[in-house]
Amino acid sequence: EGYPAVVNDPALTAHAQAIHRSLLGDDQTITVPDPVMGGEDFAYLAQAVPANFAMIGLLPPGETARPGLHHPGFDFNDDALPIAIKLLCAYALHGAPTAS
Repeated sequence: EGYPAVVNDPALTAHAQAIHRSLLGDDQTITVPDPVMGGEDFAYLAQAVPANFAMIGLLPPGETARPGLHHPGFDFNDDALPIAIKLLCAYALHGAPTAS
């Protein structure tokens, strides 16, 4: 019941990670090691076509924690916007990986 799990396509995920690393470096690109239990309607898209759900970090340098998205103290870090835009543009320019 509820939303299905988001399952990233392995080839598309590797492609996206390569783009991240080329733009931001290894120290700014991580793989979330454990499943995240949040519900996400993106899961329906990922069931229909190969997909990769990526997250953009919002924690400013020097900070170790901030309130989460649904917390009343949450404050979006606008400094993350240029990074997100740069990544989305790179995704569009690099396209999807070709099938082997």
